[in-house]
Amino acid sequence: MNSVRRWIAAALALLLFVCSFSFFAVSAQIPADAVTFRGHSYSIYHQTISWTEAKAYCENLGGHLATITTQEEQLFIESLNKDQKQLWAGGYRDDNFVWHWVTGEPWSYTHWGSGEPNNNGGNETKLTVWPLEWNDLADNNLGEQSGFICEWESAVSDVVTWNGHRYQLIEQSMTWTEAKAYCEKLGGHLVTITSQKEQDVINGYLTATAGGKDFYWIGLFDDGSNSNWKWVTGEPVSYVNWTGNEPTDAFQTKTIINKNGGWLDNPDEGFSNPWSLDNTGILCEWEPAAATVPATTKPTTTKPVTAPVTTKPAATTKAPATTQTQATLQAIVTSPTSPDGSGAVQLDGQDYPLLRYEDFSYFLQQLDALIVQYLGTAQRVEIPERIDDHPVVGVSDNAFAQSQATEVVVPASVYRFGDHAFESQQGSMTIICEEGSPAAQYAQKNGNPVELRQVYTIAAPTNAAANVPAQGRNLKPLLIGIIAGVVLLGVLVALILLAKKRKGYE
Repeated sequence: MNSVRRWIAAALALLLFVCSFSFFAVSAQIPADAVTFRGHSYSIYHQTISWTEAKAYCENLGGHLATITTQEEQLFIESLNKDQKQLWAGGYRDDNFVWHWVTGEPWSYTHWGSGEPNNNGGNETKLTVWPLEWNDLADNNLGEQSGFICEWESAVSDVVTWNGHRYQLIEQSMTWTEAKAYCEKLGGHLVTITSQKEQDVINGYLTATAGGKDFYWIGLFDDGSNSNWKWVTGEPVSYVNWTGNEPTDAFQTKTIINKNGGWLDNPDEGFSNPWSLDNTGILCEWEPAAATVPATTKPTTTKPVTAPVTTKPAATTKAPATTQTQATLQAIVTSPTSPDGSGAVQLDGQDYPLLRYEDFSYFLQQLDALIVQYLGTAQRVEIPERIDDHPVVGVSDNAFAQSQATEVVVPASVYRFGDHAFESQQGSMTIICEEGSPAAQYAQKNGNPVELRQVYTIAAPTNAAANVPAQGRNLKPLLIGIIAGVVLLGVLVALILLAKKRKGYE
């Protein structure tokens, strides 16, 4: 009889485990139709519940109510909220009338509507996107709400920020010289590692990132003697992290870093396997946005010793807030442009070389492409969503001024505009864009004709009431758990009946 009891206990324990597994397996899933932006995933649920219930709902899914910490993120949320519904977001006010984010991020960016927050009725303590600007509402105000926005953090951020410096692994194969030019074209430089703390940040990034390469170029090079190593920025080489007996060869004048953070000397064109170019990527770094001096003058002291920050809730893991507003992206040409669109522009105190893509002249600010001039003759122009895998996010002053264009198709990714971005020799152009997109808002504010249509598709918001069960979970793993539980319960009943039958024989 004791053996039967042990079987029963084991079956019950296994049943509890399966049920627990099915619960946790579904509680941490990001919906398949969630939209990813700058390493964060978002989904809108059109379900009228209180702010507190919405907060619990998102947390049950492994996320949180959306936190909107930059102008860029605000404009993205607006483009996602195509139906312009009133949606709960992750802001709340404490008893001292101080606003906070549910993640603990600094409350440094706001987008309140006129006269808001006004604490109407004395108990408006929760944040709502209403539908574009912000408003404060009472927790249980269901008459003015039609849903909420959940946000999930990425397990690995594509860009790591530390002390204002940004780092990114780029999975492209090229020589060290080509890699150096590539980072500089993006407005940065090959990474310089000048302290143990910075090395620790890089080590954590390499460990956490499932990069496709085993090695990455860094900005350390030698003049040919294998004894006079220099950083591409001109910073003093006061810290090194050579692995093994490195450096080893006077002909190996460039440096790679492995996935463990160790440095190795290497020829410019790479070795045969495993150090081939196919197995070597690039590690770029960008200086703090506030810096106005060239990278070559960056002193080591600009990287004070603090703990690295690689994941949210630290606000620095999101793309930094731009200092330009939606209507004031001004690309000031500092050297005359030629008919082919070459030259240079100045923005945020920095100079950028002009580049050419098809009929567009553009420049790269960090990893984003910004259109400066349209050089073609078409009357209908389609702005590309991406250029060389860089998102197009801006159109500067008078970009079409020399053209005959009458219509321009603007993707939802574009959110920065000059004051006369869409005026040509034919006058004010018709903007063709998505409803609710930043381009549509720009057109409405600046008097441009606008044709609203679905040109570039963003994943449709989820209708929670129709597609998500009561707790917002995927039914498939839950169904598997239930079936397994039923099978185990059947086994348990069979064991009990068998035990009773044996007892009857005794």
